[in-house]
Amino acid sequence: GGIFYFSSRPDPLEFLPPSRYTSSIDKIAHVSEYAVLAFLLYRALKKRGGPYSVPPHFSTSALIAFAYAVLDEIHQEFVPGREMQLIDLGYDLVGIIAALGLIWMRERRSDKTKGHV
Repeated sequence: GGIFYFSSRPDPLEFLPPSRYTSSIDKIAHVSEYAVLAFLLYRALKKRGGPYSVPPHFSTSALIAFAYAVLDEIHQEFVPGREMQLIDLGYDLVGIIAALGLIWMRERRSDKTKGHV
């Protein structure tokens, strides 16, 4: 919901005073919001417990998050004052990979301490 809301604004950073850091803040926002989305998708898709528990859905989480990023950029084409920018997809992808990579490293470390490899 937050991603859609800010994407539908002509100037999503309008609440900030104009500065030379606006471009950097925009990049950080892209990475952060898609890292959070990937993390939430991962948590929603991961099944726990039982003898038939399903392994973590890293690729499914990544694909859904990236598909939303693509749709979000297309959505911005229809917002006055906004346009589709492929570079933004790159920053979105960085956030997705960073979040899922950190989860993967944490779970791998957890498995090693439990004696699973």
